[in-house]
Amino acid sequence: HKEDTMSKRILLATLSMSLLMLSGCGSSKPSKSTETLSDQKYSTKKLPKFYLNPPTSADYYYGVGEAKKSSPAMAKDVAETRARREVAATIETKVSSVVYDFMQESGIGGDARALEFNEVVSKQVVDQVMQGCKVIDRELMKDGNRAVHYVLMEFPLASAISAAKSAIRDQEAMFNEFKARQGLDRLEAELESLNT
Repeated sequence: HKEDTMSKRILLATLSMSLLMLSGCGSSKPSKSTETLSDQKYSTKKLPKFYLNPPTSADYYYGVGEAKKSSPAMAKDVAETRARREVAATIETKVSSVVYDFMQESGIGGDARALEFNEVVSKQVVDQVMQGCKVIDRELMKDGNRAVHYVLMEFPLASAISAAKSAIRDQEAMFNEFKARQGLDRLEAELESLNT
């Protein structure tokens, strides 16, 4: 029964992380694919302050993106994707490190299944982060005949922790091969260290 419970928890965690990723990481205004450079309002500054010095917070992860394209809509989309990737890479590194360290301390870190577990959990977290980011600032500039779009995105630390826990629960069956329930509880507690 403990193995079934653990399997269900891992499965629940994975699905929750996937749902978080799908929850939306874009701005609320759709881009117009037919916009031209002359249709846009451009800043005259050289670089946005948030691009040069992104904010830091104990409660959020931040990412910046920049793209220079002939289409303002394409520049916007590419800049947002780059900012999402920056946020996701930061969170993936932290989650993967916590899971890996936990597996090593538990004596199962070198096992191929442990590595697979880490990869699956990390990927699920990244998927959720990519969809759950929120644009908090943006600036459109002009460079000759090209639009330059800068964007700042954020993702809450609490959501990253929740996504990681959810992914771990979703993979509970795999984790059962490693440790009993107490191991999963310890790993979830270790994930709380992401905010330090």
